[in-house]
Amino acid sequence: MSDVYQGPGPQLGKQFQEQAVLELSRFEEELRRLDEELASLQRKRNEVAQTVTHLQGLQAKFDLDPEAEVARPSGRGAPSGTSDGATSADRVVAYLEETGEPAHYRHIYAELAKRGLVVGGKDPANTLLARFFNDPRLKRVGRGTYALKGEST
Repeated sequence: MSDVYQGPGPQLGKQFQEQAVLELSRFEEELRRLDEELASLQRKRNEVAQTVTHLQGLQAKFDLDPEAEVARPSGRGAPSGTSDGATSADRVVAYLEETGEPAHYRHIYAELAKRGLVVGGKDPANTLLARFFNDPRLKRVGRGTYALKGEST
């Protein structure tokens, strides 16, 4: 039975095992390092997401106009919808002056978007509403419907 193959000799098998153990150890260490790096990146991402949410809340609360001309550090972002210096509220007032009638905020947004106003956010119509709802030139005349303050409804 000497012509039956019995695998590599004992020395070759031992070298293979040692090499496999070394490779396994290297890959386990690399995996641990990558897991730590991933956890660190996830923490940073969560911090940035929390800051973005906070700033969006401030933006809505204080009627900040992100479309106003500002230097964007990365050169990226939405194109400015108010390059003429008008705020979102100014544009809403101008639209209502032009039409002479009260309008629902979603209709106002749709009309201003057709004219090139860019408003960000998950719901741009709501974002626009947050920027003009407390403007002293406007009054709420119905659910979601606004008119100029001096206008009779």
